[in-house]
Amino acid sequence: MKLLAKAAAIALAATLTTGVIAPLAEAAPATERRATFKPTLKASKTVVLSTHTLVLSGKVRPAKKGTTVVLQQNLGSKWTTVKRVKTNSHGTFRYRDRVNKVGHRKFRAVVPAQHKVKRGHSSSVAVGVYRWTSLNKLSARTTDAFWPHPTDVSINGKIYRPSYLGVSDTTTGKADWNVLRKCIRLTGVFGNSDEANTGVSANFTVGLDAATVDAGSYALTQSQAKTFDLTNVFRLTVTWTSTTSGTATPQAGSRATLAVPQVLCTI
Repeated sequence: MKLLAKAAAIALAATLTTGVIAPLAEAAPATERRATFKPTLKASKTVVLSTHTLVLSGKVRPAKKGTTVVLQQNLGSKWTTVKRVKTNSHGTFRYRDRVNKVGHRKFRAVVPAQHKVKRGHSSSVAVGVYRWTSLNKLSARTTDAFWPHPTDVSINGKIYRPSYLGVSDTTTGKADWNVLRKCIRLTGVFGNSDEANTGVSANFTVGLDAATVDAGSYALTQSQAKTFDLTNVFRLTVTWTSTTSGTATPQAGSRATLAVPQVLCTI
């Protein structure tokens, strides 16, 4: 009888102990680990013309339809929102942006915390927005017998406007511009206008910083369209001389012409 009572007491103690310990174990769950959004972003172009379209696209992981993505840009001081878009069922997104303001900026994709997933953002993508500007509208650092000419200039009967035009009664001239590493292209037609004397050539050299990158000679009616890469150039220089054809003898009478000169810049 005592033996049975002792066994019952042991069983009861075990039951009570189990009942106390079990709830304590359930009250201390493992620390919850939350995922973090990992968006990517790419731009369709790194150089885009003002008023043209730039496409921003990317993908968000974990992928889920309807995830909000905030597209932001930084023009140099702070991030501002460009557009809020949603992902599709594959976690991808796409936005067409018509950029206007010239200059360099960075874009990024930010995914706010949602669906129990932590906030995340992409690496930034750099884009330059440029526009074509007449070289005549840029302030020249120096000019010497080579001036902006806003009215019509004719080369071999073809009319050009505007132009830079050399003085016909001198034998040399020059102009230079500080483009400040903010321009990436120069285009123009180099030639000798129809006002030049017969037998006299207009000779051009183009300098980018300390380097001479091009030289050409043009008799009456002759011209050539050219393009130059101005990437990382601080100073652009154009020099002309007037000489008798076939010799190095200076002779006034050419009409050195840089027709419709344009620069592609962020200024």
